[in-house]
Amino acid sequence: MVLSWLLNSVEPDLADGVVYAETSHEVWEDLRDRFSQGNAPRIFQIKNAIASHSQSSTSVSTYYTKLKSLWDELSSYQNPPTCSCGGMRVFNEQQDQDRIMQFLMGLNETYSGIRGHILLMNPLPTVRKAYSLIIQEEKQRELSNGVAEIFSMAATTQSRLNSFKNAKVHCDHCDRDGHTIANCRTRLYHCNHCDKDGHTEEFCRKLHGNNSFGNEGKRDSHKSTRGLDSRKGQRSNFSPSGRDNTSSQPTAHAAQSSLQDQSTHSNVSDQNILNGLTPDQFQQLAAAISMVKSQSSTHAHGNAAGRSSFEIPSINSNHSQPWILDSGATDHITPYSSFFTKSQSSSLPIVNLPNGSTAPITSIGTVPFNQDITLNNVLCVPSFSLNLMSASKLTTSLNCCAILFPTFCVLQDLATGKMIGSGKQRGGLYYMAPLRSESVACNASSTPNLWHMRLGHPSPSRLQLLARSLPSHKVSFDNNCGICPMAKQTRVPFLLSSISSVAPFELLHCDIWGPHKIPTHSGARYFLTIVDDFTRCTWIFLMSHKSETQSLLKSFLVFTRTQFNSTVKKIRSDNGSEIYSMRNFFIAHGVEYQRSCVDTPQQNGVVELKHRHILVVARALRFQANLPLRFWGECVLTAVYLINRLPTPLLSNKSPYELFHNKPPTFNHIKVFGCLCYATVIHPLHKFDSRARRCIFVGYPIGQKGYKLYDLHTHQFFVSRDVYFHENIFPYTTTSPFPPTYNNVLPIPTFDFPDPMDSTMVPLPLPSPTDLTTSPSPISTPPTDISDTNIPPTHTSAPLNQPQPDSFPIRQSTRTKQIPKWQQDYHMSNTTFTRANSSTPAPSASRGTRYPLSNYLSLTRLSPSHYAFLAKISGQTEPTSYAHAIRDPHWQNAMQAELEALQHNNTWSLGPLPTGHKPIGCRWVYKIKYHSDGSIERYKARLVAKGYTQVEGLDYLETFSPTAKLTTLRCLLTIAAARNWFIHQLDVQNAFLHGDLHEKVYMEPPPGLRRQGEHLVCRLNKSLYGLKQASRNWFSKFSHSIKSAGFQQSKADYSLFTKVTGNSFTAVLIYVDDILLTGNDLQEMARLKSFLLKHFRIKDLGDLKYFLGIEFSRSRKGIFMSQRKYALDILEDAGLLGARPEKFPIEQHLKLTLTDGVLLDNPTRYRRLVGRLIYLTVTRPDIVYSIQTLSQFMHQPKKPHLEAALRVLRFIKGTPGQGLLFSATNNLALKAYCDSDWAGCPTTRRSITGYCIFLGNSLVSWKAKKQSNVARSSAEAEYRAMSATCLELTWLRYILHDLKVIQENPAPLYCDNQAALHIAANPVFHERTKHIEIDCHIVREKLQAGLINPSYVPSRTQLADIFTKALGKDNFNLLSGKLGLHNIHSPT
Repeated sequence: MVLSWLLNSVEPDLADGVVYAETSHEVWEDLRDRFSQGNAPRIFQIKNAIASHSQSSTSVSTYYTKLKSLWDELSSYQNPPTCSCGGMRVFNEQQDQDRIMQFLMGLNETYSGIRGHILLMNPLPTVRKAYSLIIQEEKQRELSNGVAEIFSMAATTQSRLNSFKNAKVHCDHCDRDGHTIANCRTRLYHCNHCDKDGHTEEFCRKLHGNNSFGNEGKRDSHKSTRGLDSRKGQRSNFSPSGRDNTSSQPTAHAAQSSLQDQSTHSNVSDQNILNGLTPDQFQQLAAAISMVKSQSSTHAHGNAAGRSSFEIPSINSNHSQPWILDSGATDHITPYSSFFTKSQSSSLPIVNLPNGSTAPITSIGTVPFNQDITLNNVLCVPSFSLNLMSASKLTTSLNCCAILFPTFCVLQDLATGKMIGSGKQRGGLYYMAPLRSESVACNASSTPNLWHMRLGHPSPSRLQLLARSLPSHKVSFDNNCGICPMAKQTRVPFLLSSISSVAPFELLHCDIWGPHKIPTHSGARYFLTIVDDFTRCTWIFLMSHKSETQSLLKSFLVFTRTQFNSTVKKIRSDNGSEIYSMRNFFIAHGVEYQRSCVDTPQQNGVVELKHRHILVVARALRFQANLPLRFWGECVLTAVYLINRLPTPLLSNKSPYELFHNKPPTFNHIKVFGCLCYATVIHPLHKFDSRARRCIFVGYPIGQKGYKLYDLHTHQFFVSRDVYFHENIFPYTTTSPFPPTYNNVLPIPTFDFPDPMDSTMVPLPLPSPTDLTTSPSPISTPPTDISDTNIPPTHTSAPLNQPQPDSFPIRQSTRTKQIPKWQQDYHMSNTTFTRANSSTPAPSASRGTRYPLSNYLSLTRLSPSHYAFLAKISGQTEPTSYAHAIRDPHWQNAMQAELEALQHNNTWSLGPLPTGHKPIGCRWVYKIKYHSDGSIERYKARLVAKGYTQVEGLDYLETFSPTAKLTTLRCLLTIAAARNWFIHQLDVQNAFLHGDLHEKVYMEPPPGLRRQGEHLVCRLNKSLYGLKQASRNWFSKFSHSIKSAGFQQSKADYSLFTKVTGNSFTAVLIYVDDILLTGNDLQEMARLKSFLLKHFRIKDLGDLKYFLGIEFSRSRKGIFMSQRKYALDILEDAGLLGARPEKFPIEQHLKLTLTDGVLLDNPTRYRRLVGRLIYLTVTRPDIVYSIQTLSQFMHQPKKPHLEAALRVLRFIKGTPGQGLLFSATNNLALKAYCDSDWAGCPTTRRSITGYCIFLGNSLVSWKAKKQSNVARSSAEAEYRAMSATCLELTWLRYILHDLKVIQENPAPLYCDNQAALHIAANPVFHERTKHIEIDCHIVREKLQAGLINPSYVPSRTQLADIFTKALGKDNFNLLSGKLGLHNIHSPT
């Protein structure tokens, strides 16, 4: 059957050749052998076609379509190999790059600009994207050239006038504007003499010369009758070609040329003129000529220049006599020398007049005609009664063209297309007038810039557009505004963006501006901007926090549906998390969410430029009224209100309001922003009460027909419609007419004028009627720093007409300044300390930095003794290397004392290094020990061995050594504060030298002991700091000694030793070589000190002040611990002492992963910073979650991780002295809070456990840690958090038992998950709990044992929430305050 089908399917002549085949396989083989051929020739042809293909005269769409068809055909012949090694992706990328280069290189040169822009992109876009950019460029050209120029019939017939670009006509042959391919000279004519297109041999300039057309060559010479002169040495008249033949006397034009002259001239070059005409244009031109002839027969003669039979009004505002545009005059001529701004004597004695006579030339000068036209080399001929403007000189000097219409004429700049002059036709002559409105007299109550000020200082072009809409108002502007440069001047303007939508609300552009340093009166620091792409209508919303963005956007979407019955289709913004976090909401409501690329704000350029426009107008409004910066919110709201009502060329000279509401806006209610106004008091209190309130106008309220006003007396905002305005009076004044140069920038100024409620800037008193005639002089007030908010207001005013000096010289004292003697006992460093009785901060507190540390740190509320202690320890710095320490005699003596102690203790013996051993290194560590009064007890230099190079089993065996837990320290301090125990601090000199060393350890000689040429090493006999076994050996010796004094070692914390004798209680807490001694019996504590002094070298440092880098202070309220100096050291090392502080440590909803960003070049900086921040969490539980998150990336830190760590530092900058307060009033009862963030880790999906435990009202323990297993539900995650908290509570009970604090009642355990609480109380296992490990059920065991009491707490009051997730500012401040954090170093 198949064989029969094949034989019937092929052509008959082919079937004869295979008719005897027995199988279909034989048929296929025969046909394949005869007709199969390679594709190589066709592929070669396609590649040649692609290489030679160019746009030429076709459109971009046609060119691209043809090129793409060639690419597709070539792809059909090529079968690329398939692989999984990634090589195919590289092949495809290379093919895409080749195609985009082929596409771009084939475009015409008119697209060279956009082509260069695309080639500079990195990486190169796809071919489709490049094609889209080219098409957009083509559309923008059509948009910018949409209004076609109207030319006269004569202008269209002259081939040389084709340079006047017509936006609607383009020739694809020569790629020029102004004509079509049917009329292109380069296609129709060719010269065989010069081998060029566009003309024939008859008109070839190389053959006949440049000035021979019409005068010489094949046609008879023709002489014009426009000015005759046969004198020797005088200038002849113009040639018909329009060029001068010789250099002779000037010629004046007469309009008496007969039609015979015109016909003669037309006979000379009529073929040249008519070559470019279509038949229709030829018929129109013939009709026009016949009309001229009929009019010519009626009038016997033309008017001489300036001799019109009509009365010509003075249309030239510069001069009393009109100027006439003359095409036959060789020079500008005027009889009035008073017109000249510059003049000189003339070297040309006479000028030829139209009637054949001559006139003397007295001078030559310059006449300014208007702002765009200046007439140079104008001849002054007093005997000539007319002002002539030479058309040839005018167009040559200004590079412009003169276009003549039946009733008027215009002058157009050829470079910019701008109209620079115009004239009116009267009696057959064109009288020129400058492009400026006539000056009109204004009454005393109006100024030329009044509407310019009312509308927020728009540009002159906008005012001209608005003047057409307000015929009843005099909208004028003299372009002499001093505010506009201050508010609008920029370096490089942005390109106009095109409108890509076709209906309102199809595309919205959104962005957030802020935060501003100074909030508005309503507390706003941000504003949300929404711009409709189609109408460019703008909505703005002031916000106190970024978190308000989501609710505002949702409300706006409801607003569009309710008010306009429209749905938003697309929303475009940058990568801000406030809007990005709503992507699920957008998907659910069918809204397409578009984001710009990272670091590419141009893709969100509509709203970015709108922000710039808003700020430009807002600055102008504020500078105009000299308002304090706290009014910036009213400025931006008013700016948007005005911008929506101003016409723009982008919308075809319509305003966004008109396009959005389909009706033009009204301007009768527009007033000058910030001006003085009086609001009527509707209900006065009594007959003699004031009938008006003195206010300033601050905007237009939404939803009310009135004005938003600010009462200058009560400092309140209100709305009223009964308002009378004084639009030229501004109640606020300042030291200069314009803002200072350092305060004219929004959004973040360094300094600013203070608020009127607490500053020296006061409203001006109402001037008397006589004062209104003089300009007000500003009140001179000294510049005020923003930080000086405690200075009381000085109500100083001056009469408006009183002259004020421009500036006051600052008097500086010449006496010698010396530091007071009482300050010589203090060391001041890092921060400026101010006493409690100081009314103002130190002079240097706020200079040189925008955010001085004195704004966030102060010691004014401390006692004099503690103040002196902190001042002394803050003024000392410890060296970080031997090279630094060797320069200071104090550290030289300290190192020498340490070496002597080591030798006295027989710590090592010098000798050669045995074979098979490797010496370990060593280094010096420096520490300053202080007394309780802040004085230096000693400079301590410690020699530390580099134990990290030791080898287990060779240099050491066992290393475990207990150290005091910091939770134990906080429990001990809490009990000591509640029971009023004494707390002393001891220090052990050379503590590790008291431990015996049993292994053979060799160490290199320390710096300062090495001798040149020797190769000896130190065989250690005693333990040394840094050795892995040193801590164990020292602690073993110390514990053995103190136990012999009757102390018991705690089983919960082996570093805690207690002794109870009757009512006497003494506790010792040891941390390496620092000892904390507390108790209620001073005699027992003294006996212990004596005992320890017999066995070790002990230093008594007095009351607890500075322990392990932690500062302690005590008062009747309790004990306060903080790491102020440690925090300042971290900030100083990071260079962030002057940084702007943050309100919370980590951005809300921020999720850091291992794949974010690029790797850091120097990860050591990140690791060192995070390591130091970990120790800062000893007193700062508010940053525990942030540090827990950052600690997960120590092995491979990237740029976003470092930025998050620096944000934590900026948060610490705002509260460097914050710490924990252990209250003296305390019931010492345990209570705990636990919480979890289910699947909080974006990488492993493990949950985050967080808990905090209070001893009474003092926080003693907390933790934020990732769970070891993945929880299948939030209940399981919460239950694991409860389990971890139970373990910590159990351990704390043991510690408190050793400290003689008995817990009689179960500890409340607060959890915000009801399911977890039910699991703990329910003894039955089911599907939801059987996968939980058995050890997690310790919660149930502790509950049954009566040790805990699980209780429910709402999530909003769950204190452990701060340890599991990043919170916003409000929740963060609320929870951190409930944790017991205090800041006694705060300035307020």
